[in-house]
Amino acid sequence: MIVMANKSPIEIAEDINNDLVKNLENRISAVLLYGSSLYKKESPPDIDLLVIFKTREDIEDLKKLNEIWLAHKSYIDLQVTNLQDIKSSSFSHDSHGEFFVRCLKNVPKVLYGTNPFLDLSMPYTKQVSSLLQKMQYYFFQAKKRLVHYKHIPLSKSEMYLLRKRLLHIIIDFNIAFTGQILDRTNLKEIADILKKLDISLATKFDAFLFKNESLDIVSILELYIKVYFTCVDILETKQNKKSLNLNGLHIETSSSIEKNKQCCILVSGIPSNFNENEISLFLNIHKFDTLSFSYRGTGLSHDKKDISVVYDFLEVYKFAKKHYDEVMVIGNSFGAYCVLQNTKILKNERVILISPVFDFKYVSNISTLPSFIKSNKNVEYRWDEKSFNTFLLRKIVYQKEDFEGNNITVIHGSQDDQIPIKYIRSMCEKYNIILNEIVSPHLSLNKLSANHIHELYKLL
Repeated sequence: MIVMANKSPIEIAEDINNDLVKNLENRISAVLLYGSSLYKKESPPDIDLLVIFKTREDIEDLKKLNEIWLAHKSYIDLQVTNLQDIKSSSFSHDSHGEFFVRCLKNVPKVLYGTNPFLDLSMPYTKQVSSLLQKMQYYFFQAKKRLVHYKHIPLSKSEMYLLRKRLLHIIIDFNIAFTGQILDRTNLKEIADILKKLDISLATKFDAFLFKNESLDIVSILELYIKVYFTCVDILETKQNKKSLNLNGLHIETSSSIEKNKQCCILVSGIPSNFNENEISLFLNIHKFDTLSFSYRGTGLSHDKKDISVVYDFLEVYKFAKKHYDEVMVIGNSFGAYCVLQNTKILKNERVILISPVFDFKYVSNISTLPSFIKSNKNVEYRWDEKSFNTFLLRKIVYQKEDFEGNNITVIHGSQDDQIPIKYIRSMCEKYNIILNEIVSPHLSLNKLSANHIHELYKLL
């Protein structure tokens, strides 16, 4: 056993990493350090090390890892995967499913190699589904402990594990609900989540959860039941989906409950399949109905001689105003352009523009778009190529008074090579629009919901 007294968790992890690289450098792609040991000193430190192999690990790899683990076992939870499994369509890590990709994208410390999770993006719906599965697993294990062994007092290690898992249920809920990833040692923010959920804790529960005091298994299960079912009832939103025809416009609606008083119109970019289920689930969880639509001459909407995308949005907006007390608008890329042509009538509404087009002349390779969408396989575009090209060349003039008193926020990626951030900064400054600049390439609504949903949560 190697003695590592008085060393920080990072120093211990680096020693272990040196052993890994020394013995397996040709086989290892990356070594990632994550977990609570980076945020709070524990004795012994709870160090989570993920070893990622370039190809599928073999028995000799695992035997060598066992030798390294035996040398450091008091300090390390050594985890193993490979690049092929990471890039599969159903990645999971122990009891963690697709949602964990987001956690590992933000891993605090890369000890060796490069982080392969940076290139991955998991749909929001899969993230929520995998979070629910993990929460169910933790609840299942806690119930099993009471049902089978109620008569046996909890050991200190069991108490620690039950508390840790309950904290993770709250943390996991928060990932889906706000998109924000917390560490379980951040007890103040966890307490704030419980307040938002309107969960008040009796003194004994508060002492167990936040002061690490002992509690019997029956009382712990009372607390699990209170927290778990509250979280699950919110995330297991039953989506009520309907289609309707509005003067030739095909509209898809999604709602969480009947008689929601607020809705969000989703104005898609192009090319698109006009399927905004990912972001719709997030908005439904937050009690917004969603309305998405395909422009006339595309998808299931009727044909029209002229390209009428700006008026298509306006019709959907007028429809929404008749049926809801509050209307929010999210426009993406080309869809944001349609929204921007209607700023006068939107002054009293919350408007969020994702990677917006203000003027087509500032969009890279815009001249190729008419021919490109003709070959799009996701949805049928029946626009005349010549007419669409003329539409894209139209002169666009904005008036400052059209933006006075606006409630517009732009979310735009600093790495966007389609619409340069420099131009977006200039337009937002000129028209007094709030700009939220994030590190990202050009964003679709699906990419926003998969990787940056916390940016949208801030604006709800």
